[in-house]
Amino acid sequence: MTLRPLFMLTIVLLSATGFVFAKKKNKARAIFTVYKTRGNYVDNVPVTLAEDRKTIGSFPDPTDMKSSSKPEQLHKGYLIDNMGINAKTAFLKISYADYIKLQQAPSIEDLQKSILVTDPFTIICDCGVRIPYKDPKAQLNKMIDNGTLFKKCKIIYQAQR
Repeated sequence: MTLRPLFMLTIVLLSATGFVFAKKKNKARAIFTVYKTRGNYVDNVPVTLAEDRKTIGSFPDPTDMKSSSKPEQLHKGYLIDNMGINAKTAFLKISYADYIKLQQAPSIEDLQKSILVTDPFTIICDCGVRIPYKDPKAQLNKMIDNGTLFKKCKIIYQAQR
């Protein structure tokens, strides 16, 4: 009986810290995403577009961001996501460093005007649960180098050629 309250407390704490969950076959799991873009947007703040893919649907608050929110660079232009990107993500002209310094988020109108690119991705992959990776960067680089990335990671978005 004492395990149930402990379990519930753990879920509440994980939710409060921004731990991202996705449903897959009725089981919650941490999303671990690797992606590649058409250009270099490593320093650009990501936002999520609305269904129309023209207007901003959601954006981070400057207080939610850290320099560790930036994606981690991998071999051959791949990146490890640390912000929760998806196929509807766009990038702003604003850098992480400048955005973090803001006292409050810019208005939606100002953010809308600062969209740099609305279709930045060539590929987005779901690499499963992050926890089993002892050294994610090294392990993913090895998979990229030996051509096995797509055996471990499922392609969830690929740009039309």
